[in-house]
Amino acid sequence: RTHGGRPIEYYSRLPKDGVSDMAFILEPMIATSATTHAAIQKLKGWGCPKIIVLSVLASYHGLVELQKLHPEVDIFTVQVDQTLREDG
Repeated sequence: RTHGGRPIEYYSRLPKDGVSDMAFILEPMIATSATTHAAIQKLKGWGCPKIIVLSVLASYHGLVELQKLHPEVDIFTVQVDQTLREDG
């Protein structure tokens, strides 16, 4: 969920004593990419060197934004929607 267009972090329990070699973000739907971007930033801040995003549906706009902001992150999705409504 977002508040004023920004994602809200409800819960985070990343281990403080170590970093994983790889992290998966399971995102059912990528619309504007704001939530996925925030999750990637959180994992990068934690020090995770390899991040993979798995999604069922993604907007073309959201994928382009994520690839522009995080070209090193692998993104896999089942379906890409070419249109994005104004409300995301």
